[in-house]
Amino acid sequence: MDQSAQMKLTAPTLSVTDFNLPSLHLLHDEVIATLKDTEIHLGEFNDDSSQAPLLSDSIEVLKQLSCIFKLISLVGAEALNDAIVGGLQRLYDNGDNNDTDLIMDLSEAIMTLDRYVEFVLLTESVEPTLLIPVINKLNAHSQKAPITADYFSEFGSSSVIIANPEQNFESLSALNLDTELLTNAYRSGLAVALLNQDGKIDSADQQKLDAMSAACALIASNTDSLFWQAATAP
Repeated sequence: MDQSAQMKLTAPTLSVTDFNLPSLHLLHDEVIATLKDTEIHLGEFNDDSSQAPLLSDSIEVLKQLSCIFKLISLVGAEALNDAIVGGLQRLYDNGDNNDTDLIMDLSEAIMTLDRYVEFVLLTESVEPTLLIPVINKLNAHSQKAPITADYFSEFGSSSVIIANPEQNFESLSALNLDTELLTNAYRSGLAVALLNQDGKIDSADQQKLDAMSAACALIASNTDSLFWQAATAP
């Protein structure tokens, strides 16, 4: 039985344990940096259509971000992020920057996703229906049927209460380790894990996964923090 089928049988609605708030705290800076880069790339393309390759770079990174949102069950953010990817792909495929309406809607969507992530962290709740208007605005450019509030009904809305989650977070900079090396090793392995579709791994990708595992193990051995210590779990 595949995972989606199992979810329908065992978890028809989103429970407070499905949404991984601690992970979003950890990923917050990465998410915001990704959206900021995307906004910059969109602006550069708007000024000069020859900068279209920048859109391709953002598309690849945002696809990874969608996988992350899916892993932590932030379904509204995943849906909006997918819509942004679709809009950027449309601009890239057309190869020109004359579609000012789409560019403006994409800019609004990127800003909305940024603010929604902040909203989730501040309120410790998920309200994906708040994103429906901007999702529909983007999807309309591809003649996709608009979604309604029922679209997210199977996931529901939930509040997540975790006592002082920031106390279980420790910055890498506090560990006196090579932060840049560890970050690059982790990101390279994570990209392989998120984008692999068929389960087949060549030697180069296996090295990236091994590097990610080694980075997690090194971090975990140097801190008792909950989030990083979990990396040593089998």
